[in-house]
Amino acid sequence: MRAKTKIIATLGPSLNSEDHICRIVQAGASILRINFSHGSPSDIERLFEITNHVREKFPYIAILADLQGPKIRIQNFSDGSVEINEGDPFFIDALFDSNNGDKNGVGTSFQGFEKDLKSKDILLLDDGKIKLEVHSIEGSRIHCLVIDGGLLSNRKGINKRGGGLSTEALSDDDMKAIDTASRYEADYIAISFVKSGKDVKKVKTHLNELGASLGVISKIERAEAVEAIEEILYESDGIMIARGDLGIEIGYAELTAIQKTLTKKAKQAHKISITATQMLESMIHSKSPTRAEVSDVANAVMDGTDAVMLSAETAVGEYPIQAVQTMQELCLGSEKHDIFATTQNIRLGEDFFTTQESIAMASTYIANHYDLKAMIALTESGDTAHWMSRQLNKIPIYAVSSNMKTLRRVSMFRGVIPLGIESSDKQDISLELVIEKLREQQKLNKGDRVIFTFGDLPGKAGDTNNLRIFIID
Repeated sequence: MRAKTKIIATLGPSLNSEDHICRIVQAGASILRINFSHGSPSDIERLFEITNHVREKFPYIAILADLQGPKIRIQNFSDGSVEINEGDPFFIDALFDSNNGDKNGVGTSFQGFEKDLKSKDILLLDDGKIKLEVHSIEGSRIHCLVIDGGLLSNRKGINKRGGGLSTEALSDDDMKAIDTASRYEADYIAISFVKSGKDVKKVKTHLNELGASLGVISKIERAEAVEAIEEILYESDGIMIARGDLGIEIGYAELTAIQKTLTKKAKQAHKISITATQMLESMIHSKSPTRAEVSDVANAVMDGTDAVMLSAETAVGEYPIQAVQTMQELCLGSEKHDIFATTQNIRLGEDFFTTQESIAMASTYIANHYDLKAMIALTESGDTAHWMSRQLNKIPIYAVSSNMKTLRRVSMFRGVIPLGIESSDKQDISLELVIEKLREQQKLNKGDRVIFTFGDLPGKAGDTNNLRIFIID
């Protein structure tokens, strides 16, 4: 039995063979993440090739291509690292020798960094482990005092507390990465460091030029993105709550509340939400999670997130398969006690704008108030199943289609199970054929009651206009 909440597993050195990837799919992963932040272009292309081989055995697996974005980093130290201590002066300078940093200061990859800063601003390096306070600025040189010191090594990231950095969300390398993802038939593209809806529009415009139909996921990592969440959600297919950089920018004290708010807003906007970063961090080196991690996963699941993501746990961790198995167990356990599944008020008191949406919402209402075993959506685009999945419910949603892109797309939706029906003529996909296949898979039995939604013109996207309650005989 698989959890309704979907699991994203990140590929990397620990998870880069066809055998290992097949095993983590069997363990519960529904989406494979390829991170353009790590590895050469040839490494990335090799991962795409492997995942496409995996799809020959598991055809409905979705691929999420994650763009690198403009991560601001320090440059290199002559000795590889330095120890800086509280009270020490330390400078950051975009014009400084990129390979000659020392205990006094270091270069940065961000040209013009000094223009976004003023005295008393707080800079956080290496995921917040090192904290600097800006003292003064001379030309390109940013003079700081060390507040929290420690060992600082090459190429660590820099964040500004409270956000406000003027970097663009998309680089030329990101545009090339989109081309690669499209060529290898990825299903979703994740944009790093989104600040506004304009960033999302730029990606969608490029995808349209390519003739590609990838879903666009906006990563919420900046303080500005939280402020602009409504316009970002409007332009996106979903959001990823990337709690590492986001927590550094807004402060960890507010992070959990903002995570819950973002998940709720995504659900209200009928968009995908992914909860990410350090969910099972201890399992990079341990076979079991901490109690705090267990609670973290449970909270995300019970808030209704579509997917939970494993990053370093599977990419470079010692126990990638165990991490996926553990995440599966935690999701199943949390869903079993989900007291919110039938007590939601999403769209209550609001008007519906399409017949398709009306049918889907009516189906979910019935499902939460009637003894049913499954919801079955005959869908060309996957949209009806997506609408259904916005409401939590206790029964599975089967998205039935002969369109492989649709079947992979719905693999991201909470509670939705892709079911492929091969047919030369989409009008041959009947309720009887679907029921027969589900009975063969032992998903349904005689006497079970199901909801079936379909359109008058099978094979036409957006045409769902029928709802039928059917008792299996």
